Amino acid sequence: MMYRANLLIAIFILASSCKPSTDLNKNSIAVEARTWSKVDGKNIYSDWKKFNAVTVDKIAGFDNAVQPELTRYGSNPSLKDQPTGFFYTKRIGDRWWIIDPEGYVNINVSVTSVRQGGSERNKTELIKKFGSPEEWITGTHKVLLSTGFNG
Repeated sequence: MMYRANLLIAIFILASSCKPSTDLNKNSIAVEARTWSKVDGKNIYSDWKKFNAVTVDKIAGFDNAVQPELTRYGSNPSLKDQPTGFFYTKRIGDRWWIIDPEGYVNINVSVTSVRQGGSERNKTELIKKFGSPEEWITGTHKVLLSTGFNG
């Protein structure tokens, strides 16, 4: 579980610190994906497009065996700024950071969407496993937290 959390954190750090340059092409792989949007309630998919993606093995100096200690907000205690009692953003050097209420640098690891699915089979199985939609929300939240998501 911690491996997955560290992997996701590493991917987020890398993605948020990448700059368009020739270095990105040397340190990335090309993947194909389709974008989608909703039009009149229907999912519309684009043609397949190539995107640059960076994998953990391309991160210079990354060692997944290192397990950093984190603050109660999941922040890095070795990087500190001004504590304000609130989360805020600040540019430090050449990148933006989220600063937690205690002033420590934070990396928000989150998902943009989690849904149950609309099929009758999904509804039946979710009720069997969780009992109610509210319990599904609670159970899903616990799984996300246990795998390193914090946002």
